[in-house]
Amino acid sequence: MNLLYPVFTVVMFLTSFLCGLHAWGDRDRLVFYGSAIVYGLLLEKLVILYFQNYTYPAAKMLDFAGIPIAIGFGWSAVIYGGYTTARAFGLGRRYLPVFAGLYAVHLDLAMDAIAIRVPFWEWTPPGAWFGVPLGNFLGWYLVALFFTFTYQWVSARTDVPLAIGMGTIAGAVALLIPTLEVWTRVTDGVVLRKAIILSGVLLVSMVYVWTAEFQPAPVPRLVTASIFLFHGFPFAVLLVLGIYASQPLVAVVSLAMVTIGVYLHAGVKTTVTEQVPVKSAD
Repeated sequence: MNLLYPVFTVVMFLTSFLCGLHAWGDRDRLVFYGSAIVYGLLLEKLVILYFQNYTYPAAKMLDFAGIPIAIGFGWSAVIYGGYTTARAFGLGRRYLPVFAGLYAVHLDLAMDAIAIRVPFWEWTPPGAWFGVPLGNFLGWYLVALFFTFTYQWVSARTDVPLAIGMGTIAGAVALLIPTLEVWTRVTDGVVLRKAIILSGVLLVSMVYVWTAEFQPAPVPRLVTASIFLFHGFPFAVLLVLGIYASQPLVAVVSLAMVTIGVYLHAGVKTTVTEQVPVKSAD
């Protein structure tokens, strides 16, 4: 068996574990973190069953109901990392979900085109972005955006951890599936239409976040380490498998996204100061 499969599982577990260490000892952080793991596994299963356009080589990785557990761990790191970074930057409630969505996209741009060449997953049929469908990037954006938005909405209305967790997961999935269905119907398989809509969504989101008042503070070290590991693994695969030689543009995009990640997390000195995804009145 390709050793990259167990290594991928271990790396995704470690990225999640580091976020879990940061969450440990605080009820709200743990609810957010634990819900993100369950959400990651559930949404993958539902999206696969509903849209049937990608598959995982589950037989090659430790899985739950046909979904590699590495995926759930990875999603928890993506969502927790984005939200915690946004809070470290002092973003208000209106901007947090949008930032989290953009944050997720920058991670996927560094990973997906590399991952399908192992393959850690497979798209059927291959998409326009080096084999990755453009809708995938909208999906990553919406997954993180809807989860953080729903978490804020639910946690502002109840203090019961189970209700917050279940409400966040149910609400995020309930928003995600219909939105992806609308995307599918509106774009109707037309690549140019997909590119225009996706570019518009991301551009407007970036402009919107840019208008927010930033109060930069150091991102927690554990979260920074988690995201560096998340970025580092696909980049290492890019080098080890020689993908950079056959797909130089993939290497350029991946390096650019890694640079953005380094800027976000190491642009200011990291610290152990706790910046956490908790309920806020801002």
